[in-house]
Parts: sequence; C-alpha cells; structure tokens
Amino acid sequence: MLRNNKADHGTWEENRRQEIEFSSNDPTVLVIGAGHCGLEIAARLKYIGVPTLIVDKKPRVGDNVRPRFSLNLSHTRRLTDGVVVERPL
Repeated sequence: MLRNNKADHGTWEENRRQEIEFSSNDPTVLVIGAGHCGLEIAARLKYIGVPTLIVDKKPRVGDNVRPRFSLNLSHTRRLTDGVVVERPL
C-alpha cells in the first residue's frame, strides 16, 4: 500500500518536520552523497520504512550533479510530444 487511507489533514508538515529532525528515533542508515545514486537508495529505503539520513559536502541536494547536468544540454527549445519544453540551465 502506497498511501495511508486515514485522513490526516493538517498533520503532514508536523510529520515531515519530525522526520527531518529525527525527533522520535535515530537514523538506521547513513547515506553519504546526495547525487543520483544516493538519492535513489534513500528513496528506496524510505519507501520500505527505513529511517535514513543523507549527508553531502554541498549545501543543497543535487548541487554535486547540477554542474555536470547542465553541460550535457544545449540551451535550446525542443519539441516533446507536441509540447515545447524549455531545458533547465
């Protein structure tokens, strides 16, 4: 089951804050690196309910791959399924 069917209106922000701060428990797994692989494994661990802490040397998630990603793109518009898409910088 992907979703909890119980209505929890207004509690998402509080639950997310507790999850980020690990106020109710300690992380079971430490993922070092918030690149593609680190984020992928952290997402899989969260899906199965394993408390996971991600650390990275850069201040924001994805900062270590952002420069490499932008080098692989031409900064032009392209047609995707009939919709013009502006490529990110």
